[in-house]
Amino acid sequence: MAIETFFVLKTPETDLDKIIKNNGFGRLLCLVQEPYVTTDKKVKIFTNKLQLLCSSEDSPRACIIANKKLKCFLLNQFSNCDQTAINVKVKDKNIIFCSVYCAGEPADPPPSNLLINLVKYARDNNIKLICGADCNSHNECWGSTDNNKRGIDLMDYFLNENLIVINKGIKPTFRVKNREEVLDITFVSGCVADSIHNWKVSDYESMSDHLAIDFIVNFEPLINDNIYRNVRKTDWARYRNELFYLRENTGTIIDLDHGAQKLQDDILKAFHLSCKEVKGRTNKKPPWWSKELDETKRQVIKYKRRLDRYRTDERYEEYRVARNKHSNLVKKEKNKGWMKLCDQMSKLDTAAKIQKVMKSGKRQEIGTFRKPDGTYTTTVTESLQVLIDKHFPTETNPLNDEPLDHTGNQNKLDINKVINIEAVRASIRSFKPFKAPGYDGIYPVLLQKGLDIIEQDIMKIYRMCLGEGRSPSVWLDTRVAFIPKPGKKDYTDPGCTRPISLGSYSAKGLERILSWHINSTLLRDKLDKDIYSYRESVGCEDAIHNLVYRIEKSQEQYLVCMVLFLDMSAAFNNVSVNGMLKALRDIGAEKELMKWVEHMLKNRKVYADIDGEVVWKLIKRGIPQGGILSVILWNLIMLNLKGRIQANHPTFINIYGDDKHSIATGIDEYYCVKNLQKDITIFEAWATEHGLQFSADKTKVMIFSRKRDTKKHDLFIRGQKIQYVSEYKYLGVWISDDLSWKKHITKTAQKANFIMWNCRTMMNRTWGLNPKISKWLYTSLVRPVMSYASLVWIKSTDIDSHMSILERIQRRGCLSVLNAMHSTPTAGMEVMLNLQPIHIHLCMTAITTYKRLLVNGNWRVQQGEVLDDKCHMNIIKRLTSKMQTLHLPRDKMIHSEYITTLFNTTIPTRDSFILKNLKPKPPGENMIYCFTDGSKDKESSGYGYIINDHEGQVKMHGYFNTGKLATVYQTELLAIQEAAFRMINSDIRNKSITFFIDNQSSIKSLGNYIVRSNIVFNTKNMVNTLASFNQVTLSWIPGHSGQPGNEVADCLARRGTEMKIRAPGHSIPLAEAVINDEIKQLGRSIHQNYWDRHPKCRQTKMMLPKTNANLWKQISQQPRKMMNLITQIYTGHTILKRHLHVMTIEDDNICEKCDVGEAETVEHFLCRCPAFARNRRNHLGQISLTKNELPNLSLNNVLKFVKSTKRFEMD
Repeated sequence: MAIETFFVLKTPETDLDKIIKNNGFGRLLCLVQEPYVTTDKKVKIFTNKLQLLCSSEDSPRACIIANKKLKCFLLNQFSNCDQTAINVKVKDKNIIFCSVYCAGEPADPPPSNLLINLVKYARDNNIKLICGADCNSHNECWGSTDNNKRGIDLMDYFLNENLIVINKGIKPTFRVKNREEVLDITFVSGCVADSIHNWKVSDYESMSDHLAIDFIVNFEPLINDNIYRNVRKTDWARYRNELFYLRENTGTIIDLDHGAQKLQDDILKAFHLSCKEVKGRTNKKPPWWSKELDETKRQVIKYKRRLDRYRTDERYEEYRVARNKHSNLVKKEKNKGWMKLCDQMSKLDTAAKIQKVMKSGKRQEIGTFRKPDGTYTTTVTESLQVLIDKHFPTETNPLNDEPLDHTGNQNKLDINKVINIEAVRASIRSFKPFKAPGYDGIYPVLLQKGLDIIEQDIMKIYRMCLGEGRSPSVWLDTRVAFIPKPGKKDYTDPGCTRPISLGSYSAKGLERILSWHINSTLLRDKLDKDIYSYRESVGCEDAIHNLVYRIEKSQEQYLVCMVLFLDMSAAFNNVSVNGMLKALRDIGAEKELMKWVEHMLKNRKVYADIDGEVVWKLIKRGIPQGGILSVILWNLIMLNLKGRIQANHPTFINIYGDDKHSIATGIDEYYCVKNLQKDITIFEAWATEHGLQFSADKTKVMIFSRKRDTKKHDLFIRGQKIQYVSEYKYLGVWISDDLSWKKHITKTAQKANFIMWNCRTMMNRTWGLNPKISKWLYTSLVRPVMSYASLVWIKSTDIDSHMSILERIQRRGCLSVLNAMHSTPTAGMEVMLNLQPIHIHLCMTAITTYKRLLVNGNWRVQQGEVLDDKCHMNIIKRLTSKMQTLHLPRDKMIHSEYITTLFNTTIPTRDSFILKNLKPKPPGENMIYCFTDGSKDKESSGYGYIINDHEGQVKMHGYFNTGKLATVYQTELLAIQEAAFRMINSDIRNKSITFFIDNQSSIKSLGNYIVRSNIVFNTKNMVNTLASFNQVTLSWIPGHSGQPGNEVADCLARRGTEMKIRAPGHSIPLAEAVINDEIKQLGRSIHQNYWDRHPKCRQTKMMLPKTNANLWKQISQQPRKMMNLITQIYTGHTILKRHLHVMTIEDDNICEKCDVGEAETVEHFLCRCPAFARNRRNHLGQISLTKNELPNLSLNNVLKFVKSTKRFEMD
């Protein structure tokens, strides 16, 4: 097979996409010049069959599009906006293909220095070179009508470098109405000229003023077979049958390596038998292509052939008209296809996937890289080797290779207790089903779908791993994916990529269980509060809050505050293994755990592959990025660092991942610098001991002071002076030395705007996403960007110049959803959409963060401490001063608990209860039935239970009041807990006890291995205690379906709710839902107050005096084409004469439809206009209305009335 090359020039917007998707002629390569560039200055293709290769610079004028079958990679050192060079693998050789654009400016004649360097590189390394260029030069040697200096100089260069121009004939490559010329050439190395066949200026219509050039390179390229299995289309019933058959014939696992390998082979074999291989289709027409396009395309080809035979002005005009007609039709059909896709999109997950693709843009391709000696890689294998050597350096410390002595460790791990069947199930089910597999090729869903078949074997292997202190060899192979970091300028630097380790999910399951064990037993209450990373209930905002709090506190005391921001170089991949093991031993880790971790970290083998080229390396240092235990081991290293800081240390050190900052406060700068330099000494000593280095270039220092003049004394790290900065981006927040937050808001707005405009491409005035999805896109993708870490910059909500920046983005979002006139007021649209103004939303988001910080202990305010009124902590306190629930005990646990289940749970189908009525009397002598239920009304809540024996007698019953703040879910759990407690106290043993519960969530939460609720924790322990002496089952029963036992329990629960003696409101720990409801209620109250005091929006206030979701619920059911009309009616910004007169479009505002002489307002139109009295009676029920009746009208009736009047129909 030959490399068919198609070479296109100056493509307009639609045609590049059409050439690729529809008429690619099966070509493997397209060399493109002057491609269409989107508004974000990037070239994009929307197909997964091809790969786009070009420079990362903005507005590239040269690119290459290659079929993904072809093994090629980008030569970064020879690519810029005007040139793209790639290396293509051809058996044991390489060919360089290059697309070149030579600008026509006299100041920059060809060849460019980059092209000269490429030619020299190809000659020195004996690599064949093929270039397609828009040279904008004339020379008769390649068929031009004349010679110019650019063409002569370029031809002289070709002759000197033994480059051959393979253009044939004089057929023009550039054609406009009054001019034809050959401007586009193909030149190759002398040794490859004989391998080029069928070079011609193609008859294919490129829809450009340049014509396409077509030729074949007669070499056998290495092709990636586009064959794969789609795991989502697996026949799961067959998969389970095949897996069951394969495992049924497997004996007891004796050898660890053999057992793990056999399990892996069986899973993959069952998968391969139940999921067919498929081959990716190529040359498929896009879904928007139509028969009419086929016809117009044939017309273009017809007239072009006539023009080629004999050129006249008339024939050229025929051709031009046909070409323009086809081009316009392509645009029209593409737009129709996109409109149809957006109109039919009704599911949020579909919208999220499309938005994710649109937001991601072009992914930078892995290409050539700069080696440590300054030269560049020449092959894929060499590039992979450079990447692996950069991110996984060879161990240089011989002490790290020495096995750690575990003989002195007397701590013994209860392997059977830690590795139990429930832990195995919970760990395997914790993974997202379709995450990318590791080296073994096993997706998590393959383990999950067959878990009941293989769970005992997995548990056996896990226990053997800890018993032998090692992992199976098949688990130690890790696939590494190198992801280019976004926004970097030089992608030839291997440091601009991030390695992500994709390990076996079987191994990750064991890691997950051990992480639970370490967190719940070894590390509980031992991790320093100033370590914020990778901890449950703790996040980035905790670290940012603590930093800003320290700065604000120092300013309140008129002290100088200096913050040293430190960053580590490749920390995860360089950290000493023995250092982590020692830190693990310091917290009391058991010997079995220590040996397994050591074996896993010191025997890892990573591999990276591109296009079938594979590079392996044995790793003896660092921890895998993406590993479950990695984050815990890293935190242990950070704990070791914090342990070196004395209790009375003058600075505050906070840590998040590999980002650290040290805060020094004092009366002057010299005192702060002296303390920070001491910290640097401690950091450097610690880093050296653990094989790490701080990046001197990324380390910065900031001064916060109310003094006008500050002295910047020198600070040094690794012998280099540290730079002082006035602003710094810390964990996604821009912090300036005056804490003004203007820079952060501006940067945030830019990011939100980018996402917003991407969303706008799916919405238009007459077509697009429905209102529900449109609003979701804004509230889920755009608004969270603006509200991130709003807790620390909450004072900006009172600064109009700051809020106006964000309000503009929210306004665009409202206009997009409602398709409203641009004059429509923002406040009115927000009420229609039930959307809080952005400053109120920021406050509510800040309160939500404050709620979490209160519970996890990171809201640290000393007793009697007084801070400035503008301090973010005081602002939050003022906002929450009337909230009563924030400081009450919470039901949600800070740390998860892991509890085995000694009882059974079952959720039968509803039909099984309908077909056979359940009697409250147990059928057996040793059986007991317990019916429980919970109840809640506006004033209180309660629960009840009844326990029956086999004789049908009531052994026990009870009911209790649980106060106003308990949820129904909590009352259900408390009923189960109380009933179990009564039976335990009655010493009921050796019975078969069945709880019948009409709340499925309660049953599921009690059956979970992971517990995150205090009430669930206490209830599960109580039921487990009962189950230790009895056989206990929790079974679901349909509520309010006439089942006698359930009806009695429901009656008792209502009686508990009505009890006069009520439990104190705080006796039941508060559910998160109760606090969230109070926060929402506070937001609604503030919004209503804001709406009542708003000086404008008279029409919207008349229609919607209350800020609630009633109207939005009705709007969300309407099609997009109705949004503009609805907005006109509810805001008054309409085509009625009153508004048009205000806009100076009409001379007067008097209604022309009636003789009343009133201004034609929405109120007049809906309520009083006599011309529409009959329509009003038919659809609104009355001949006339008052304005006080307008809020009670349903949207559907209003729309029926409006449509019947035909007043809003445009002529």
